[in-house]
Amino acid sequence: MIKVLAIYPAFDWRLNEMAMVWQLLCQSGQVKCSVFASRKDRLKGHVAALDHESSENLEVFRLDASLVSQESIDKMIAVAEQERPDLIFCATSPILDAAQQIRQRLSVPVLVHDEFLSDRHLALPRRQYLGIEALRPFAVQRRARRLLMEIDAMVCSNPKEFDCNSRHPLGEKVFYLPWPHPAVTSGMPVAERDPELGIYIGSISKPKGAANLKRHVSALLAGDPHIRVRIIGPATDRQGEDALRALREGWPDRVSYLKSCSRSEAMQQLASASFVFSAGVSSNWGLIGDAWNAGTPVLSPNAHYDLDDGENCLVCREAQDFVAAVRRLRDDGSLWRKLSQGGSRTVRELHSVQGVAECLLAGLYATLGKGARAQ
Repeated sequence: MIKVLAIYPAFDWRLNEMAMVWQLLCQSGQVKCSVFASRKDRLKGHVAALDHESSENLEVFRLDASLVSQESIDKMIAVAEQERPDLIFCATSPILDAAQQIRQRLSVPVLVHDEFLSDRHLALPRRQYLGIEALRPFAVQRRARRLLMEIDAMVCSNPKEFDCNSRHPLGEKVFYLPWPHPAVTSGMPVAERDPELGIYIGSISKPKGAANLKRHVSALLAGDPHIRVRIIGPATDRQGEDALRALREGWPDRVSYLKSCSRSEAMQQLASASFVFSAGVSSNWGLIGDAWNAGTPVLSPNAHYDLDDGENCLVCREAQDFVAAVRRLRDDGSLWRKLSQGGSRTVRELHSVQGVAECLLAGLYATLGKGARAQ
């Protein structure tokens, strides 16, 4: 059994996809994991009620203080010294400082999980590329190489960065870990779908495509008097707040809004819609997978992730393309069914919780092997 200390921005096996993967691994008896996470899930707009939870071989400690504060790190070190983990799993590189301090104390390897490593769409502070877009790819590569020098291994979940054999151009330190999309236990029948309802679920921000959400949905509502749009999720930056305000104030009777809801409620909402708009050019993976699981066609401004135009999504780069795509879906039942079935097939074959758990376990063993060789 591998003993892991994991650090997550948020961790709840009822809400967070990777938490479900860890729970499955722990229940299988192959991993024992102690998790430190923030109490507040900023992206889902949720605040956990419990500061401590446990399941089989899985213990979760939720903190009010910042994960990289010395107060939080001291608590992690205290548990680590008691549990003596074989490995530290850092769920995102911005909180790597906490993992590094624990590694210095215990001399165990660190495995980092980032959705992106070297993708050109990776969000970077403006100062790192001097605000010059032509310099962004070089800044992304420099950041990636520096990060890999500081850690023992990385799992990355962006399929576009890997070749057909799951090899990454930056070398053998980087492993592919598919993002999990948990299967839906029950769904609403197609007859209960609202043919005039579109939906967006997730945080609203510049990296998540707030500008596209505002522009595309505005064009749709202006061009089709019958369509309604439901938005669920918190605005997490100024651009997100602007997009949400513009849509709600511009069409108060046709844009409904909830800041958050439970996962089961979100899946019901998705299953009741005619289409889902994934507004980001490289984000919204959770929304995409949930839509696929719900059998709801996905519309996106870019064919990123495992999106395949005409097979499991429709790509709508411009606002007018989005308006036309919504009309096509409404008028062409065979296209709607093709996209629905294509999405279900993609998530079943590539993103099941069981499959991701197997990949994660392989990554844990590979990291331990690298650590042993380094010593």
